[in-house]
Amino acid sequence: MAYRIDDHESNRTEVEGQPLWKSYLYQLQQEAPKPKRIICDRTVIPGRPSYYGQEYHGPISREQAAQLLRNEGDYLIRESQRQPGSYTLGLQFNGETKNYKLFYDHSTKTHFVGEKRFETMLELVQDGLITMYMELEASDYISVMAQEPVYDRVTQFQKLKQQKRQQPQQEIHNQQQVGQSNRVQGRREKQTASTRKPQQPASSPDKTDPLTALLQEHEEVKPINYEPVDRLQKQEVELTSVNNNSELPHYEKGHAFKTTSFKGLHWCQWCGNFMWGLVQQGMRCADCGLVIHKQCARSVPSDCAPELKFVKRVFGVDLTTLVKAYRTAVPFVVEICVREIEARGMESEGLYRECGFNEDIESIRECFESAGASACLDHIDDINAIAGAVKLYFRDLPIPLISYDAYPHFIAAANRSSTHYRIESLRAALQALPPAHFQTLRFFLGHLVRVNKLSDRNLMGKENLGVVFGPTLLRCSQKTSVAMLTELPTQRYVIELLVDGYSSLFPT
Repeated sequence: MAYRIDDHESNRTEVEGQPLWKSYLYQLQQEAPKPKRIICDRTVIPGRPSYYGQEYHGPISREQAAQLLRNEGDYLIRESQRQPGSYTLGLQFNGETKNYKLFYDHSTKTHFVGEKRFETMLELVQDGLITMYMELEASDYISVMAQEPVYDRVTQFQKLKQQKRQQPQQEIHNQQQVGQSNRVQGRREKQTASTRKPQQPASSPDKTDPLTALLQEHEEVKPINYEPVDRLQKQEVELTSVNNNSELPHYEKGHAFKTTSFKGLHWCQWCGNFMWGLVQQGMRCADCGLVIHKQCARSVPSDCAPELKFVKRVFGVDLTTLVKAYRTAVPFVVEICVREIEARGMESEGLYRECGFNEDIESIRECFESAGASACLDHIDDINAIAGAVKLYFRDLPIPLISYDAYPHFIAAANRSSTHYRIESLRAALQALPPAHFQTLRFFLGHLVRVNKLSDRNLMGKENLGVVFGPTLLRCSQKTSVAMLTELPTQRYVIELLVDGYSSLFPT
C-alpha cells in the first residue's frame, strides 16, 4: 500500500509567519535505541590499540561476541581471529547481532565503518543506531518525503528577509556608484584643464554600436554610452555603470551542495522534515546556505540565490555566483576596471600586454576583496596594473569565461574552412555559454573592439589581443602541457575571430 506523508500531518510544528516543520522523524530519533558499551572484564589485553577503550575484548569469536551482546544497543569491539590486526564492531539491533569491519584514520584520529567519520566510538554507534532505526521504522516515509515540499514557503520567507537586509545596502551601493562616477568626471575635467587644448565637439553615439545594441536588447541593463575617440585629440571615455540598476538579468544557477555536519537541530528546507543523525546529516549550499537532505537534492531546482555572508571572496569565485550575490549584470571587477581603462588608458602603448607592478595588482585585488562593488581605484596611477587585475580575475575563475563545456565548440568553429561557417559556428558556440558568462563575454568583447580600433596608438590589434586573452579566456579542461601547447594557436585565433566578427556575432 502506498505511504502518505499526510498520515503524520498532526506531527507538524508551526511558527507564526514561518513555514511548517514536520517533527515525525525527530520523534523517531528520540525513540532510537541508546548505545551501551560492553566492558571487558580483563584489565590487561595484550596488543590493544590505544584508540580503543574498555569496549575492546581482544581476539574473540563471533559466537562469543553474540553471547555478550544481549540487549538493544549493546556494542563491543573485537579483533578478527581470521585476520589479526583487523577489528570488528559487534552491535545488537532489532534482536540480531550485527558485525561491521571497523577502521581508524590515524591522520584525522577518527573512527569509521562507511563514509561518515567520528571522533569517538560512542558517536559512531549512536549514529548507526539512529540510522538503522529510521530505516526500520520510516523507510516508506523517507522514500516519499521529497514529494510534498515546503520549499516555496521557505524561500518566500527567506526572500522577504533578504530584501529587508539588502534595501539599505543597495541604497549605500547606489550612492557609492554615483560617487565613483563623480570622481571619474572630476579627474577627467582636471586632466582636460591641465592640457589646455580646445574642446572638440562631442560626436553622437553610433546607433549601430554593438555594445549599445546588447544593452538595449536586454532592457534590464542600462546602455553604455561612450564618445568615439577623435584621432586628432585624446578624449576621455566614461562608461555608465551597467550594474547600477534595480532591474537586472535573471541568471539561473544550480546549488553548490556540500555534505555537512550540523550542530543542534536542523530541518530540511525542501521537505520540512527533521535531519536525523549526529554527523553529516545532510547538505548545505555553499553559496546560499540552503539546508537539505541528501535524498532531496535531486528535487531542488536550479534557483540558487547566493548571499554575501556565504560568498566571502571575489577573486576565484564562480562568475555566476558572484554576479548573483552582488546583484550585478556582469562582474563588478570587470566593469569597474574597464571603466577606469576607458576613462584614462585606451591609448596606453601595450595595453594588456605590458605588465603592471605585482604590488599594485595585489593592492587592487585586496581593494575588491575588502570593498566589493564599492571599490575605488583612484589610488592606482598605473593603468597596466588595472589591466593586470582584469587578467588576474579571469585567470582565477574556477570555470573560465568561455566555459569548459563550450570550449570544444569554439575550437571547432575556429577550425572551419570558410569565414561564413566560422561565424555561424561561433554564433552557435556562444549559445553554449552559461547566461552570465555570455553577457560578460559580450560586454568585455565590446571593450576589446574599442581597444582594437585604437591599435595605431596602443599597438594592441586583434592579433596581440588574441595572444594576451586566448589562454586567459579559454582554458582546456585537459591541463596537460601537451594539450595546452597544441591548442594555444587556436585559442588566440578564437579571440581574433570574436573581436573581428563582433558586429556579426552580436548584431544590432
